[in-house]
Amino acid sequence: MALNLLCITILNIVLKNIFERPRPEGYRLIAETGFSFPSGHSMVSMAFYGYIIYLVYKKVDNIYLKWGICSIISLLIICIGISRIYLGVHYASDVLAGFCISILYLTIYISCTKKYLNIEKRRGSNIIQDKIIFIFYILYFALYIVYFALCILQNYLLDNSLKRKYNKK
Repeated sequence: MALNLLCITILNIVLKNIFERPRPEGYRLIAETGFSFPSGHSMVSMAFYGYIIYLVYKKVDNIYLKWGICSIISLLIICIGISRIYLGVHYASDVLAGFCISILYLTIYISCTKKYLNIEKRRGSNIIQDKIIFIFYILYFALYIVYFALCILQNYLLDNSLKRKYNKK
């Protein structure tokens, strides 16, 4: 997973420096620096969570659990992309390009690492290790959902305080 994040981060930095697209001007809820194209959050979320989706799809036997987790994580990826547009720090094309580049990258990454990871089901004590890792990812995902909800709440409160401030004048 760390190699996955390292590779996609380096790819994002290289692409941002090649295109050098400025960020949108005007309405922003947060201040961001650096170039806009492609969206780093979109690229990293698609690469990281996309890889988790792949692992869940390959390793989880319960069809309802498998599709439930994959659906929730897919929704999270989409929400991260939408949040970048909502916050005013990216154009929609930045986010869509980030998703597309990451899908291409993820396809290459999975095909390169699949033979080294022995992604097929294992027997014996490795099953316990896989379950512990899976529980860790579920806990990480739950913490990320809480963080994401707090960010949305913060933006909602900021919007309301700005509206009250400018409506008084």
